[in-house]
Amino acid sequence: MQVGQTLRNRYRILQVIGGGGFASTYLAEDLDVPVNPKPKCVIKRLHPQTTNAEVIRLFQQEAEILYKLGQLHDQLPKVFAYFEEDGKFYLVQEFIDGFDLSREITRGDRWSEPKTIQLLLEILEILDFVHSQNIIHRDLKPSNLMRRHQDRKLILIDFGAVKQFHQAQVDSQGKTNLTVAIGTPGYMPDEQANGKPKLSSDIYAVGAIAIQTLTGVEPNSLPEDANGEMIWRDRATVSDEFAEVLTKMIRSHFSQRYPSAKEALVAMRALAQSELPTLLPTVSVEPKERFYAAPPTTPSPLHANHDRPTVAVTPERKGLSTIQWAAIAVGSTVAVGLAAFGVVTKLTPLKSDPATLELNASQSKNSSPATPTTPTQTPTVVATVTVTSTPIPTPTPPPIAPPKPPDIPAIVSLERVSFAEGSIAAIVRGSLAPNQKRQYVLNCGQGQQLNATIFQGQATVTLIAPNGAAIASGDNKLSARLPISGDYIIEVSSPAPTSFNLRIEVL
Repeated sequence: MQVGQTLRNRYRILQVIGGGGFASTYLAEDLDVPVNPKPKCVIKRLHPQTTNAEVIRLFQQEAEILYKLGQLHDQLPKVFAYFEEDGKFYLVQEFIDGFDLSREITRGDRWSEPKTIQLLLEILEILDFVHSQNIIHRDLKPSNLMRRHQDRKLILIDFGAVKQFHQAQVDSQGKTNLTVAIGTPGYMPDEQANGKPKLSSDIYAVGAIAIQTLTGVEPNSLPEDANGEMIWRDRATVSDEFAEVLTKMIRSHFSQRYPSAKEALVAMRALAQSELPTLLPTVSVEPKERFYAAPPTTPSPLHANHDRPTVAVTPERKGLSTIQWAAIAVGSTVAVGLAAFGVVTKLTPLKSDPATLELNASQSKNSSPATPTTPTQTPTVVATVTVTSTPIPTPTPPPIAPPKPPDIPAIVSLERVSFAEGSIAAIVRGSLAPNQKRQYVLNCGQGQQLNATIFQGQATVTLIAPNGAAIASGDNKLSARLPISGDYIIEVSSPAPTSFNLRIEVL
C-alpha cells in the first residue's frame, strides 16, 4: 500500500511504519469518525505463505483472541477490525502513542535492583491477565513493550499469534502445522524454539529482560554453563533473594520455572514486600508536620509493624509511700485501717520511687493513665491482710471531662516523600485505624504525570493540589496530569482498619 491510499473507503494510509517477512505495518487515520483531527490507528497487512480455507479460519481465530484481550485489558492494544480482501489479510489496531522499552533498556546501562523489580511488577501484572485467558504471548522482548506517553503505563504489543498464522504450513492432508518456532533468540527458551511453547516460556522471556537490565548485556550474548543455564550473576549486583527468583524464571527446563505469570507475580510481590527496607534506603520519608487524634508517636511508614511504640511515663512524687501507709494500717485496727487506707489511696496520689508505666497503643491522648506498677519492695504484711468487712463508702469526685479535641481531620501524619536519584517511583507502607488518614507530600512540576496505586490493602487515594483543591480520587489508585508546580499531597483514607503498600510514580 502507498501513502495516501484509502483501504475499504475508511482507513487512509499516513505513513509506513515497518515491513518484514510476515507483515507490513502502516499508520492510518479513520475517516469514518466524525471528529477532526481524525483518530489514528495501526494497520497490519499480513503475508501468509499459503492461502486456503484453513489459513483463513486460523486468521479469524487469532484475530478474535486479540480482539477479546484488547477489550478486557487497558494495557493491551485494541483490535478495531480484521478482514480478508483480495487474498490479503488485515488487522486494524489501536495506535499506541509512546515508545518501546528498547529506548529505556540500553546496552551497557545497568539498572538497580529496585528499578528492575518495579519493571517486572509492571510486566507480570499484564502477563498475569494474558495467562489467565490461557494465551501465550510468545515474543516478549523490550521492543514489544510500549511506554504510553499519556499515563506512562506499559502496553504489551505484537502477540506471536499473528506470527504463528504467518508461519502456518498446510500438510498433504490439508491440516495446518502449528508447531513452528515463534520468538526471538535470547528471550526464547528451548521448548519454544522446538515449536512447543508453554505459559512458562513467557516467564523465561521476562526473566531474560530483567537480566538484561541488571547486566547491560543482551541475553543472547551471555554465556551458558554445561547444563544450558544462563551465566549472569557475576555481572550484576543483586540480593541473593532476587537472584534466586530470577534464576527460577530462566531455568533451561520449563518444569523448573514458575508455571505461569500468576506464580511469578506472587513471588515478586513477596520479594518486594520482604525487602522493602533494603530496597528503599534512598526513598526519604521525612516527617513534616503531624496532627493527631491518637497518641503522638507515629512510626515510620516504611516500618513493617505499624503498632505505636510503648511510652514510658514517670509519675510525680506526691503523698505518702506505700510502706508508710502499710505501717499506719498495721498500727490501727484492721477495719478502720483498711477503710482509711482505701479512702486516702483513692484520693491521694502515691509517693514512690519512679515506676515505669506502659500505655496501650489504642489509648487516647486524653484518657487516664493506667495504675502505676507496684514497687518491688512491697511489705509482706500488706499481702497477708484479708478483707472481711464492707469498706466504708467514699464519695467519688465527679470525673473531669477531657478537653474537646480540636476540630481537625483524623490525620495520622503528614510526611514528605522524595525519590532516589534517577528513580521515578517510590513505595511507602502504612496502616490506618477506622476513619483515619495518612498524607504524603511531594514536590512536582507542572505537566508531570502522577500515578498512585495501592497494590496491597484497600483504601481511597486522593490527590490534593498545592492550593488545597482535590483534583483526583479513586479506590486503590489515581492518575492525574499536574496543572501547576508545587507541593502535592497524596491522602490515603479508609473507613475500616487496614494496612497498605502505596506506589507513587511521577513521570
